[in-house]
Amino acid sequence: MQLMNTLPLPLLWAAATVSCFPTDGGALHLQQPAPISVSNITWTGEIHENGPNMTFTGSSLKAIEEQIKEFSPGFSPGVVLSSSENVTFPGVERVFLKTVGDEVAQGTVWESEVLAGIEAIRGYTGYCRQLPTLQGQPLSCSKPFCQYGRELYNAILFCNHNTWDAVQRCSVFADHAQRIYDRCYDPTGDEKLFKGQSYDGDGFSVIVGSVDHC
Repeated sequence: MQLMNTLPLPLLWAAATVSCFPTDGGALHLQQPAPISVSNITWTGEIHENGPNMTFTGSSLKAIEEQIKEFSPGFSPGVVLSSSENVTFPGVERVFLKTVGDEVAQGTVWESEVLAGIEAIRGYTGYCRQLPTLQGQPLSCSKPFCQYGRELYNAILFCNHNTWDAVQRCSVFADHAQRIYDRCYDPTGDEKLFKGQSYDGDGFSVIVGSVDHC
C-alpha cells in the first residue's frame, strides 16, 4: 500500500462568473459559485485480476496510474463499458455559464481536452475517495483528470459536499462530465470553451473547469 500526503491548495472561482440553477419551469436564478479547496484524490482497486484491493493517493488518476506502473509496469486502469445508461441523475443541477460580456470567462475549459478526460476516466475501474468539507471551509475537491492544453489547465473535479468521506466509482465522474458537456457546451460559439457543475444525490458533485495547475 502506498500513500501520499494530502496538500490542500486554495482555489476560488472567479466572482465574475454566473452560475444558473434551472428550475422545473426553466427559469434561471443567478447565484455565485462557492470557493473550493483542491487536494489529492485517493483510489482503491485491484492491481491484478482477482487480486487484493490496494489504495493509492495522488494529484490525479493519471498520477496514481504512474505510481502503480513503477512496480507493476503492465498495469492498465481497465476498460469498462459506458455506464451512462445505468446512471440516474437527480433533478437538482447547477451549471456555470460564461461571463456576460465579450471576454471569455475565467475557469472555462477547452471542449477537446474535456472529451479526452471523459474518455480517460471512463476507463478506470475501482473507487475514488474524497475528503469531507468541514464546516465553514471551502468545498473539498480533487482532480480525477487534469491536463494542460492550449494555455489552460483543463480539469474534471470530484467535490464532496458532505462532512464525511465520499466514495464513488471513479468511472461515474465521466457520466457527470459528459452531462455537463451536453448541457453547457455551445458548438455554435466562436470559442470552444465551457464549464459546468453537476450534482449527485449522494452529496457529491463534478465540476468541469480550469484550475491553477495540475
